[in-house]
Amino acid sequence: MFLAYLPIIKFYRLSPIYAMGLPTVALIYILITIDSARRHWRKRNNYWQN
Repeated sequence: MFLAYLPIIKFYRLSPIYAMGLPTVALIYILITIDSARRHWRKRNNYWQN
């Protein structure tokens, strides 16, 4: 993902560090989704509302 995003970063003349943002956000999203599924299976899906 980093390598696929790098040409766009270079096109806009940004630091290559920005290319790490997309994989990092994707990993965080995956972890949150897994946690949400785990809470749903345990019937605790409305934890944040209490």
